[in-house]
Amino acid sequence: MSLARRLVASASAGDLAYLDSERRWLASARPKQVLPIDGWSLAVAMSGRGFGKTMMGASWVRRQAGLYPGCVVHVVAPTYGDLRGVVFGGPSGLMNQIPAPMIEQINHSLFEMRLYNGTLIRGYSAEAPDRLRGPQCHFLWGDETAAWGNTAEEMLANIDMSTRLAYRTHDGRLVQPQRFYTTTPRPLQWLKKMIDREDTLLVIGSTYENKANLAESFLREIEQYEGTQIGRQEIHGELIDIEIGRAHV
Repeated sequence: MSLARRLVASASAGDLAYLDSERRWLASARPKQVLPIDGWSLAVAMSGRGFGKTMMGASWVRRQAGLYPGCVVHVVAPTYGDLRGVVFGGPSGLMNQIPAPMIEQINHSLFEMRLYNGTLIRGYSAEAPDRLRGPQCHFLWGDETAAWGNTAEEMLANIDMSTRLAYRTHDGRLVQPQRFYTTTPRPLQWLKKMIDREDTLLVIGSTYENKANLAESFLREIEQYEGTQIGRQEIHGELIDIEIGRAHV
């Protein structure tokens, strides 16, 4: 038996499910949807609606969860409803992007998912930033960050303080913490400051890049917003001028 076959034969159901899900994701994802494994600590995917940001974020969480057994991943959504209906349970959310053989236990009331390899995924709402004053993690995914409302800056500060664990691999290498935010932009000063940082890995995308997976009726409807401030922001993922944006709120 070849080495490859021996490795496959000895792999657990969770390992095989992880490898298969990664294979399928890499075969179907657009290049912009797959972040580099290392070389960054802060990444922002800022794009129009329907680009596939949530699937991108959930797939990144799955990859980190499988690559680094026993790590802790925090995920943050605008509200508890978004945690339940989008980030965890939505069509592109964690429960649909992480295959069942990888999941050992789910606590729906606490928004916690324990995986077969010891990795722990915890969910938080941006409505309650104080909940992140104690917990710490290796990796963080924040979804629809620009929709976090009045508590956004407080939550972001708590994320900066809590995403502080370096992961030590079996060969002694240290993997530095990473924060990944996915959002449709809004004219917010803190968002502009975030994407203007020299160390930010920035991905900008348009709704149309994912048109093969979107309803034709939806694509026809959004055409009416082309050439407008709303279209620049909600279709093309452009952070419009802060002062102009405020004037149109």
